[in-house]
Amino acid sequence: MEIIDQGTKNRNALTEKMHRVKSRQQMLEQMEKEYEGFNKSVKNVLRLKKTNSNYWNGICGVVAELIQVPKGYETALEVALGSSMQNIVTTTEEVSKNVIEYLKKNQLGRATFLPLSAIREKEVGKEKESLLKEEGVLGIASSIITYDSIYHNIFSYLLGRVLIVKNLDFGIAIAKKYKHRYKIVTLDGDVLNAGGSMTG
Repeated sequence: MEIIDQGTKNRNALTEKMHRVKSRQQMLEQMEKEYEGFNKSVKNVLRLKKTNSNYWNGICGVVAELIQVPKGYETALEVALGSSMQNIVTTTEEVSKNVIEYLKKNQLGRATFLPLSAIREKEVGKEKESLLKEEGVLGIASSIITYDSIYHNIFSYLLGRVLIVKNLDFGIAIAKKYKHRYKIVTLDGDVLNAGGSMTG
């Protein structure tokens, strides 16, 4: 009887979790369709591209739209990127300049732009091998996500020095060992910032 009760509890918990995930997925799909969740200025830039894609073809999109995140890593990557998720990727500085002028002229707010022609990659460097062998390290954030190769420098710049780890205990141990040189994010979204501050 006890086994049956436990089985029922487990099934109910899984059903509830499934409904939460489905609900979140529907909400995210709706947000994506209507650009909900984006700042006013970002929404305006995305609409601009949609309404006149020939003229604004130098607007590649928003960081959040340009990546695929594996299951289970959503929270960690959302936290690792933070407000950068709303940065707008463009082909050149000239395109960024034109969009900034358009936003100013029409008083549509401010946005951050990442021109492909200007952004340079940031990598972990010579410690990469030893970092990846540390217990609890799941990988460097830029190598966990997938994206079109033309955006390599963008995602290396944003996430190339961010470690994703299983939990806070592993994160603290790694941060201490490497003297707080790297931003470390747990699967739950806790953050150990480079320099030593923590957010959770």
